[in-house]
Amino acid sequence: GDETGLRRATAPTGLDVTKTEQCTRERIVRERDLDWVARVRVGDQTAYAELHAAYSGRIQAFIYKQIRDVSEAEDLTQETFFQLYRSFESYDGRSSLLTWTFGIAQNVCSRYFRHCSRWMVGPRDARELEDTPSDAAISEARASRKSPARMACRLPHFALTLSTVRRVVASSMTSSW
Repeated sequence: GDETGLRRATAPTGLDVTKTEQCTRERIVRERDLDWVARVRVGDQTAYAELHAAYSGRIQAFIYKQIRDVSEAEDLTQETFFQLYRSFESYDGRSSLLTWTFGIAQNVCSRYFRHCSRWMVGPRDARELEDTPSDAAISEARASRKSPARMACRLPHFALTLSTVRRVVASSMTSSW
């Protein structure tokens, strides 16, 4: 062991730190989290901006790994932080704020998959899906007289590019409801 007699631990960065140093870092993060929450609860927008800047990149990467669509990941990250803001009153500090935010992000992704999977068009086997939505799938969605958002959700999630959504909305506007 070293001369202080403390056990060494490996930090996520790969650096050797003592157990005491690791506990100190965790305590600092916990205090920062609680400070952010307390400040946001009284309406401090700067605290929310700091929290968003610190965590949004990691949350978006987490969501992207599940969704595999950059624009959807951006939207769901925004939704996650909206839900986080709405639920600050229930945060009690038993877990880190980052862990809690990851939990919210997981719930947001689960709702996304539940909602869209009900309206998917085509075979269940992903190998049978086309890379782009067919005109027939768009026409069927339009003919079903669903809202444009629901029609877009019926398309395979990888086909939901902005241009595809615009085509669905434009075609729905030209048809009679």
